[in-house]
Amino acid sequence: MSSMILFGGSFDPIHMGHLIIAEYVKDYMEVDKVVFLPNGVPPHKKEITSSNHRLKMVELAISDNPSFDVSTYELQQQGTNYTYKTIKYFSSKVDNLYFFAGADSLVDFPKWKNPKEILSYCKMVIAKREGYEGENTLKKFGTDNFIILKTPIIELSSTQIRKRLAQNKSCKYLIHPKVEDYILDKGIYNGYN
Repeated sequence: MSSMILFGGSFDPIHMGHLIIAEYVKDYMEVDKVVFLPNGVPPHKKEITSSNHRLKMVELAISDNPSFDVSTYELQQQGTNYTYKTIKYFSSKVDNLYFFAGADSLVDFPKWKNPKEILSYCKMVIAKREGYEGENTLKKFGTDNFIILKTPIIELSSTQIRKRLAQNKSCKYLIHPKVEDYILDKGIYNGYN
């Protein structure tokens, strides 16, 4: 494989917005694969669904797209896992590595662990959103290290999905049908409030 873009997130649950953006970015960047990276327990999240359920939901959501893959790399790491370690691991596997992140990540990027090391292994692909600025990051780390994409705006979040499921509302067209079946079968978000 010569090119890959990593798409990290908690995916709790993965929804159609994630899939639409991933397909858009794959086509725009003309990469061979988009690899979804469900993360472990992010320090900024209070509560998160078990990694087994989140991994299964991603597997189901991408099962009909040969350009999508999922990695358990971050789920298998002990303790806090930093992005630079993940990117270093994947950089040896492809010729061209990209890491996809939202515009808010561009603002926060200088605070990430070892940002210069990250950029030595990959280019950052940033989804541009209204209201987020990142000019200081671009100046500090160089515009050649970032690819800013104007992606479709999809007003959908995993939090919305969890609330709808907890209220027994339909999530048809919001999440992949296989994911919805899995969630309902396992009762994953029954107690969510």
